Amino acid sequence: LEAFLRLSALSANRGALTEAHEWLDKAQAVAEAAAAAAATRLEAAEQADEAARAQAAPEPRQQAAAELAAARSIATKLTTSHADLWISKGDLFMLEGRSEGAVHSESSQRVKSAQKCYERYATQSTLDARAAISLGNLYFDYVDQDPATYLKRSAKFYHKVLETDNKNVFAATGVAMVLGESSFLDEAKEIFSRSREALGPANPLCGDISANLAHIHLLQGRYESAIQLYGATLKAKFASADSVGATAAAHQLADCVALAQY
Repeated sequence: LEAFLRLSALSANRGALTEAHEWLDKAQAVAEAAAAAAATRLEAAEQADEAARAQAAPEPRQQAAAELAAARSIATKLTTSHADLWISKGDLFMLEGRSEGAVHSESSQRVKSAQKCYERYATQSTLDARAAISLGNLYFDYVDQDPATYLKRSAKFYHKVLETDNKNVFAATGVAMVLGESSFLDEAKEIFSRSREALGPANPLCGDISANLAHIHLLQGRYESAIQLYGATLKAKFASADSVGATAAAHQLADCVALAQY
């Protein structure tokens, strides 16, 4: 399953989106077969454990308890793997929705499909942080359609994650993006700065945070600081851009540098 997910990500990075979907279809087939086998094993283990509890000898009880623990562990790991699968599906739908030349109605349908994928794990009692953050990002990406509503929804999912993990940098930077979009620039800048320091320059996410921090400096008229941050981001994150999406992002940052210099 993990191998199929990685192959899908590699295909998507090359722009081969149809191929990426094919790998995800194979991953889903594996996941469904594994889930069926795990459910059967867990049911058998629960029955064996219940029967063993009635026996006086400790050895059968210990063996049954060990098998039940193993079956439950596998079921838990599969739940995580299924989340990986559906989040990957959502990410691919979002990539298709953003692709250049996409017809508006088709793009909207892709985004709705992505939303459904994320909601499988972002709205359950047991929250998956990655799904919730992805859903927050989805609403933020399309905030222009309904700023008041979408910013509120985006912030809700970021805060959900922070309620269970107040050190989640992805959720914290999401909150900072919402604050920046809402014109609370100083508050956004503080969160971006702290997140950047917490991660350290070697972390790949640091480049995205630096770019967001540069946007804040640009909006506040701190042009030299903005230029330095944009330059550092371009050097660290896009020095060897190997995908269409990365190249486009690098060009966008170069445009921001030109605007700051102007």
